[in-house]
Amino acid sequence: MKLYTADRLLTQGEAGDILDGAAVLVGDDGKFAWVGRQAEFPASEYPADLEREDLGDVTMLPGLIDAHVHL
Repeated sequence: MKLYTADRLLTQGEAGDILDGAAVLVGDDGKFAWVGRQAEFPASEYPADLEREDLGDVTMLPGLIDAHVHL
């Protein structure tokens, strides 16, 4: 598992809300295990040595699929 943190996260859906101080936990299977604000991350539920990567001043877009193709 790996926890990615960044300054912002753009949620999907009609509203397209922006979360400040965002975090995304990716499981060993490559799927999202948790998405939300860093302050709300349930750290006690995960190992203390959880791998973390701070992406800094970026906006994460979890689940975005680049389906742009030229046929």
